[in-house]
This record gives sequence, structure tokens and C-alpha cells, in this order.
Amino acid sequence: METATLLLIGRQVNRPVHILPQVGRKMLEFLDDLPLPMVDIRKHCVCERCTECLCETCETWQRIQANTFSNKTEIKSKYVLLRRYDTSLVTKHLLEMSKMYKAYLKTAIVSQVQDYLQQFKHSGAVEYVGVHVRRTDYPAFFNHHFQVVNPVDERFFIYCMNHFRSRFDRVKFFVTSDDLTWCEEKLSGQPDVYFPKLNTNTTNTPQQDFIMLSQMNHSIFDYGTFGYWTAALAGGITMVATNYSKKKHQSEAAIINWSPKTWIKVDIQQLLKTNQSINQLSLISLN
Repeated sequence: METATLLLIGRQVNRPVHILPQVGRKMLEFLDDLPLPMVDIRKHCVCERCTECLCETCETWQRIQANTFSNKTEIKSKYVLLRRYDTSLVTKHLLEMSKMYKAYLKTAIVSQVQDYLQQFKHSGAVEYVGVHVRRTDYPAFFNHHFQVVNPVDERFFIYCMNHFRSRFDRVKFFVTSDDLTWCEEKLSGQPDVYFPKLNTNTTNTPQQDFIMLSQMNHSIFDYGTFGYWTAALAGGITMVATNYSKKKHQSEAAIINWSPKTWIKVDIQQLLKTNQSINQLSLISLN
């Protein structure tokens, strides 16, 4: 999200932009190459916690919040360090950004994923739906900062799966998560639900899960930038949770206001208020 924000703001204000080395190194775990050059650490201090850069080889950076930066921002230094990111700006240009990133995905993992998916292609045309479930860290983070009142649980995922089952004749769901034990307990039991394993003796790496989801036709995710970007890269129809907390995270607000027309926002508060059984959830109209 930071890099897309940087690229878009740089374009708006006609300034050259570079990625922080720590960001670039993380991105290269998922990409074969970077869409932007990295800052030269031989010339600039880019440590994240400095309040004022005092390095002999570096000029002082002016630090500005990304979501407040514009053509009218007063620039006092030759070098500007954008802090955080602007989800609304990125979401407005999501199709363009996702097309760019998809061209850089690690080709070795893309090939590994495509080899895995070959086993499902012999039976004719089928729609692949990637499902990302974020559980271990995000719920606690959201509850602390945004006061979650409608926790996203299995009912959201089952509702979305039933929506795709009713929409397409043949569909298969591929579930990834940081808590597969919960997913296998709550979402298994249907012959069209799979928990892909790309390695023989170990669980998938985050990079494998990310690229697996990016190769799907459609997506389901609850929250978080991991699911956001894999859904954007996959294209097709995306079903995403909304209205689960008293305060809106900037990502949720951006999705509600600026997401592509093919993104279906599922109101969690309305979903959880229904008295429908799990198997009847596909009958609820939430959009």
C-alpha cells in the first residue's frame, strides 16, 4: 500500500520517488523486481524512528503524512519522507495498480501455483474463488483501535460461498489463513472447499498463499491489506466484509466509497442480525 501511495503521489506532484530499503526488501519476497528504485542508503539515512536525521551523509528529510500530501503542501526540504499510506487514493486507482503489480509477481511461485491448479482443470470450466481469513492478529488490533461490535465469523464466509454457488454452475474455493485450524473446523465439509498445500512437509509460506490467491477468478476476504491486494490482483468478483466496528478503518472507508464496481460489500451487522440458519444464508439480500 505504501509503494502504490508513493507512486501515485509522485505522479500527481511531478516528483521522483524511491522506496525505503526496508520496504523494498519485503516486497522482493513476493516480486521478481521492484516497480520503483530504492533509496541509496550510502547517501541517505532512512531509519524509521529518527525524529531528525543527523547523519553526516544525509540532508534532513521532511516527514509528511501521505494522506495529507497534495500540490498545495509546503515543501521545506529537498527530500520528503511520506509516512503511512493513503488507501482512498490507492483504491481509486486499484485496477491500474494491481495490473502493474501482477506483472512483477515471482514467476517461480506463479508456476508452482499453476501446476497445483492443473489437477482441477480436467473436469471442464470451473470458477476458482480465493478465500482469505485473517484471524490471529487483526481481530485484536481492530477491537483495540476501532471497537469491533460485529466480529467477522464463519457466517460471513459461508454466506459468500453460498452466493458464488448460486451464481455459478461450477465453483471451487481455495482457503488460506493464518489460522487454518479454525478454517478447517468452520469451513470444511463441502466437496468444493480446499485448503491448498503447495509443500510436502511444511505449511505454505505467506508468499505462496499470496500468489495462490492472486491466481483465482474471484475473491472473498474479511479485512487486511493481504486480502485487499490478492483480491485486486485476482480481479473478478470480490466479496468483502464491512460495518463490523464503531469506528471505520481507512481501508474499510476506502472500500465502501471507492472500490471497483465488481466488489460486493457485505454488511456484517445486517448479516448477524438475521435469524437464518447457516445453510439459508444465501437467501439474504444484503446489497
